[in-house]
This record gives sequence, C-alpha cells and structure tokens, in this order.
Amino acid sequence: MSLSTMTLPTTAGGASWRAADHPPDLRPEVWRTTLETVYDGWAATGRPMPGFDARLLQRRAGPVTVVDCICDPCAGSRRRPGPARDGRELVVIQLVLGGREQFSIGEARIALGPGDVLVWTTTRPMSFEVTERLHKRSVVLPLARLRHWLPGSWQGATGRMAAGTAGAALVSGAVGAMAGGLLEQNLPDGEALGEAMLGVLVAGLGAEAPRRAGGLRAAQLDRVKALIDARLDDPDLDPAGIAAAAGISLRHLHALFGSAGTTVRRHLITARLDRCRRDLANPVMAGRTITDIAFSWGFQNAGHFGRRFRDAYGLSPQAFRQGKKEDEGRM
Repeated sequence: MSLSTMTLPTTAGGASWRAADHPPDLRPEVWRTTLETVYDGWAATGRPMPGFDARLLQRRAGPVTVVDCICDPCAGSRRRPGPARDGRELVVIQLVLGGREQFSIGEARIALGPGDVLVWTTTRPMSFEVTERLHKRSVVLPLARLRHWLPGSWQGATGRMAAGTAGAALVSGAVGAMAGGLLEQNLPDGEALGEAMLGVLVAGLGAEAPRRAGGLRAAQLDRVKALIDARLDDPDLDPAGIAAAAGISLRHLHALFGSAGTTVRRHLITARLDRCRRDLANPVMAGRTITDIAFSWGFQNAGHFGRRFRDAYGLSPQAFRQGKKEDEGRM
C-alpha cells in the first residue's frame, strides 16, 4: 500500500494512528498523510526531527468529530481556505492539555500553552508549529451551525481564549467532558452534543467579550485588509464590495477603519500606490509603461494616479522611476 493511499486503521465510529507502529524512516511521510486525512486540508511542512513520535485518536458521532492528538515538534499549514472533503465548512474548538504551539490565522500570530482554547474555521489560511511536545483535544463541528447561533458575528469567534479566563474555563470544561465521552464511546447523540457545545462556546465568547473587544477589532481589520490586498487589481472594488466580501455591514467596515484613524478609500488608495511604487522601483518592470502599471493596480486615470503618487511620495512617478534607475546604475 502506498503512503498516498493509506487510510487510518478504523475503530467503531472513528480511527486511530501511532507513529510507533511504523519504521522511523517512514514516519515523516506517514505523518504527512495522516495529518491530511485526520485534519482535512492541512499539509505537513518541513521534516519532523529524528525519532518523531505522535498518536492520533479520532471519534465521530453524527455531525461531531473529536480528535485527541499527542505529537512531537512539527509544523503544517492550510493555505487554501475552503470546505472539507465532504463539502462542509468547519469550526474547530481546540483545547491544549500540554506542550506549546504557535498558530497563525491570517495575519494573527497566536501562542498556545496548557489550558488555552483556540477556535478556528476552515474559511481562513492557517499554519501551526508545535514547539514543545503537544497534547491537544479538538471538537470539530459544522460551521453552518455556528452561523446559525451567531448570524452576524460568527467571524469574531475565532482566536484564543487564554487559560484562566472565564471563557476558557467554561469552554475547556465542555471540550474535556465531550471529548472524553466520545473517545470512550459512551455519548452517542451527536446532534445534541453539537448544539450543546456551540451553546457553551457562545456563552464563553460572551464572557470573553470585554477582554477580546480590542483584539477582535484588530483581527477583523487585518482580515479585511487581506481581502483588499487580494483584489487591488480590480478597478471596481469599492467599500460596498469589500463589506460584502468580508461578510460585514458597510457601517461596521467604516467603523473598523475609523478606529485605526483612516478610511476605507484612503487605505485602498494607499495600498494601490504602494504596489505601484514597488513595480516602478523594480528593474524587471522597466519595460512596462507607468500607465500600464497604474492601471494594473486598479487606477483608472493616469492624471489622477500621478497626482496621488506625487502627494504620497513627493515625486512624480517618472521622477521616482528615474531616480531608482540611477541608484541601480551606481551600485
């Protein structure tokens, strides 16, 4: 059996895997396949250390999946946001029982340790690095159910609940009890379990709200900026389109940028000008006209672009490009 077609040994309602069952030289590749199979869409990055050891236990009950994972230092990423193999988008509630992990969700960097709870969804690019032998338990649920509970604010559920806070205490207790029950196969009603877990999560988020408000706003703003960056070449991109893509109201979008001391349109223009400046400074782009570069980043009028560029950088686009060319010649 090839590694690419390996499946986890199945048990009633789930599957299990142990690195110790495989020769040491095969463990990195088997781990890569196992990570993709169990966590759906994640890919291992780098190569685990010699003697790498890990164990995974997975159980399912209706729409709920529980994964118990113990692993040595390793890393992975989920670069392409999107649904799982069965077509569902997912929300994952992860409790760290021991060890250390660095987690990234979009632009946010999150350090995790014992007692921390992390909530993430398959709608964002993510990566992780286990820095100290890790033990974690995760409850996986359909994201559609979280959207039902929090129709206008489900995006704000993602992030860390720090150990010792009221929210983390509430959610970690529920994750521990549910995961333990499912792993022991004595909690068969997955529909009820899923709704109960989401109810506890929403209550925990409410307890965290005062502490998370600033961090949540910053995380939302980072996410919106990433959406803008991905569509800077679209000349029709405007605040209404940005708000729709981010799944938030236009009013909330303006409030996010207002809290950062700017406006949506000002940020959009500044980001486009920065891309144009980079291209004008790049010798590889020497064969492209200034107008072509400006239009490729969403500007629609050469004169307007020139005025905006001069206001931002104190030089016309032509003078800026010529100055960079002369600097290259002197090097």
